Amino acid sequence: ITAYYNAAKYFKSTFNSVIGQTFPWFEWIIVDDGSTNEKDVALLEYFAQKDSRIHVYHKRNGGIATARNLAISKATTDIIIIIDADDLMEPTYVEYLYISLLCNPQASWSYTGLVAFDGAQYLWNIPFTSEKEKKENILIVSSAIRKKPILGIGGYSEVLKYYNEDWYLWLRLLANGNFPVQIDQYSFWYRVNTTGVASIVTQNLKIQELNKQLIEKAAQNVP
Repeated sequence: ITAYYNAAKYFKSTFNSVIGQTFPWFEWIIVDDGSTNEKDVALLEYFAQKDSRIHVYHKRNGGIATARNLAISKATTDIIIIIDADDLMEPTYVEYLYISLLCNPQASWSYTGLVAFDGAQYLWNIPFTSEKEKKENILIVSSAIRKKPILGIGGYSEVLKYYNEDWYLWLRLLANGNFPVQIDQYSFWYRVNTTGVASIVTQNLKIQELNKQLIEKAAQNVP
């Protein structure tokens, strides 16, 4: 699933990385979260017509959490993979995520390490513990999540438009008895965007404080 907002600049690369997966049995649900640029919307529709597995929905702008929740509600599969409209995946990414959950039936989601590029360059693959996750978000946004656990906590929280929605989701999943399986490889390419949601959270002091309160409260419930 993908939340899309005025994302034409990099979307062709994202499209190619998704369509080029070695695991072909998927549906790709893209939610246009009220894009204001007609050319961006037209480009999305253009690419959507190229593959019958792609389904596009349009809504008023409400933020990433609202777009992802709509996409999850439209999904017919029992596993959800998050991919933002400017990020990339190695060709075997979906295959490895699917097999990791198949081989670890008690795990609620799976993920790999990432390669950061564009606005910054680094590798990210920190061994997971819930204690680390309480203090810093060491997990990555693009993960394969079983639909039942994510629906069990009400999906992504829409409490705020801009906040660390991924970190908050992981903490709520952990607090509800869920845990991930970590694949020791770098298969996800994360585009560092200096104008994205993360930058809004870090630059706005009011949002930063509300975000901090949410995370700290959620972390208290994590075993």
